[in-house]
Amino acid sequence: MADDPGPDVYRERQGYEGPATEVERVETVEQVGYPSGYILARRIVYYLLGIIEFLLLFRFALRLFGANAASPFAALIYGITDVFVYPFTGLFPDIVAGRSVFEPRTLVAMAVYAVIAWAIDRLIRIVMVPRVRVVP
Repeated sequence: MADDPGPDVYRERQGYEGPATEVERVETVEQVGYPSGYILARRIVYYLLGIIEFLLLFRFALRLFGANAASPFAALIYGITDVFVYPFTGLFPDIVAGRSVFEPRTLVAMAVYAVIAWAIDRLIRIVMVPRVRVVP
């Protein structure tokens, strides 16, 4: 193996009848890191969080800009997000100015669900990532 220059080395290919030289890359692939199950579980958690956060942000914006609650789109967004905002109802009063409603419970819900997703991520890491012990 003295002639082997190691991974990630460029070598010239011999016996090629085209242009003067052709260079090919020789790579060694070594799988290192977290198990794929951990990555998948983590992606699912943050994907679901992203959907929930997006819907809650949309609800907050619709309420803030005074969207008509009778419109089908606003009713759909409110109907979907009511489930996520309900536990925080009455925590803080809504601030109303004309048709605009500043809804602090939606912001609190967004923060709480982000913390819950982070906690689930940490729990998944504790359960799924093997512990490595370094022995000197």
